[in-house]
Parts: sequence; C-alpha cells; structure tokens
Amino acid sequence: MTEHLRTSPSIQHLVNDIANGTAVAVCDGSYFEIHGIGSSAWILSSADGSSWIEGGGIVPGPISDLNSYRCELGGLLGIGIGTVCLKNLLPTSRQYMLTACDNLEALRKIRVARTKVKTSWKSVDFISQILDVWSQQHCQPSPQHVYGHQDDKGMGPLTFVEHLNVRMDKLAKTLAIRSFAIPPSIPPAVLHIGLGQAIIQGSLVASTFQKSLSYGIHHHAMVEYVANKWELDVNTLQDTVS
Repeated sequence: MTEHLRTSPSIQHLVNDIANGTAVAVCDGSYFEIHGIGSSAWILSSADGSSWIEGGGIVPGPISDLNSYRCELGGLLGIGIGTVCLKNLLPTSRQYMLTACDNLEALRKIRVARTKVKTSWKSVDFISQILDVWSQQHCQPSPQHVYGHQDDKGMGPLTFVEHLNVRMDKLAKTLAIRSFAIPPSIPPAVLHIGLGQAIIQGSLVASTFQKSLSYGIHHHAMVEYVANKWELDVNTLQDTVS
C-alpha cells in the first residue's frame, strides 16, 4: 500500500496537526472484479489541506479474497503505516486522528480489541496488521464514516473529508487501471506484524484461516480419492472442481 508515495513540499504543518489532534486521515479502495485487481489509496492531511502525505498501491492477496472490503482495509493499513513512519517526530503523549473511509464494516475493525480478533474473519491478515501497527504508536485513530462518491450526487459543496475521499477514490482507480495489462510484482502481505504469513501450496492464506487451511490440506487428496474410486481422469476432475 506504499507503491505510490507523494508528499507536499513540507510536512511540518501535518506533523503539528497530528500532535494537536486536528489532522485528518482518509482512504478509499477500488475493486475491478473482471480484472482481478484491487487497489487502495490513503492520505494524511493537515486540517487546512496544505501539508500532506498520500500513498497507495495494489492490494495483495489471493484473487478469491479480493473485494471492496479488503481494498478499504488496505487503505486503513496504509494510514497506519504512514502514521507510524512519523512516530519519532511526534510527542509521546496520546493523540487522536480523525480516520475516515466509506466502508463501515472495515472502519469498525480498526478499533476492535486485539484479543477479539478471530481467524475465521475475512481478510484477518490485514485486520491483525492494522491493529498491530496502531499499537506501536501514541497516535490513535478516531474512526469516522464518510459517504463515498459524493461528487456524483450534486448535493452542494463537499466537506473537507468528502473532498479527500473523492481524491483518494480517483487515485485508487488510477493505480488499479495502470495494473490491468501487467499486474505488478508485489509481496503477498506485511510479514513482521499481524498473525504472520501462511502459505499452502504456493497460495497465501488471508481469510477464514481454519477453512482455508483445511481446504489446502485435504482438497487434492480428496480429488485423487474420488478419481481413483470412479476411474476418472485426475487432471480433468481437478480442473472441474478447482
């Protein structure tokens, strides 16, 4: 979620606003199912928008786990990573930063207790990483839901947070479209935080750990058993049920 990274000429105003609790963080995701591509974009901004850091990139993980929810979680993870990079510039007192996205379910996950995380959750790898990133710093997120695509509604001037959400929506779409023809080579997940990394037969396990692990361990053996029992071609049956 940091393949794309840009900043304003100076970020001092942003750092000051984070320390004062007036900074704003906003993210958005974009999912193109037909292309099997998901992306996220995020921004940390001073209250007046003059000082900022924005980032984004392609969301890693198995295609079967890609959806708009995972893309939003990717943006929230990017916000956490961006903020922790500023840790040494911030005071050690507790700060809160308004953190907004347009997916309520994803937004709820950034404040869940770490002990309540269940490996049966979808995109639990991202959720655990988000919680661990925020646990490493004094700055903490203050979640706020923002309605997406308000620029399409024609309902009057956008709020500052809505404006940033529209900006991140456009950036996320741009990053995804660039990857349609040649998907970039990206790591499957952040390795040193969260629940860690689990790979079964070359595929990353990112969601519903128990179910995914059981499938990875038993699926091929079951296909071979059925093929032998009914005298079927193993490869044909494998292609049919995969």
